[in-house]
Amino acid sequence: MLDFFAHTHKHRLEREARKKSEKTKKEETLVNIEEVRSDQKERTVEAPREQPGSRRTAEMRLLYGKGAAMIHGMETALQMNFDRNLDVRQPKPWPNMPFKVIFDR
Repeated sequence: MLDFFAHTHKHRLEREARKKSEKTKKEETLVNIEEVRSDQKERTVEAPREQPGSRRTAEMRLLYGKGAAMIHGMETALQMNFDRNLDVRQPKPWPNMPFKVIFDR
C-alpha cells in the first residue's frame, strides 16, 4: 500500500512539472499585439513616387486584358456598395467570442 502512495505521489509531481513546462511554452508562443509592428512604412511629407492606383491598374490590365477597365469599375462599385452598407447598418463584429474557448484559467 505504501508503494502505491509513493508511486501516486511521484506521478503527481511529474504531471505538475509537465503542466508547468507546457504553460511556459504556451506563454512563450503568445504574442502581445501591442508590440507587433506590421510592414507599415514610416510616415513622410514627401509626394508619392508613383501615381496612386497605377500599380493596381497595371496589374488589372495584365490579368484581364481589354476588359480590365470594366472589371476594375465593377470591383470598385461592389466595394463602395459594401462600404456604404457597412456605414449605414453598422453590424456587430462576429464572432463575439473566440473559437477556441479555454475554461481552465
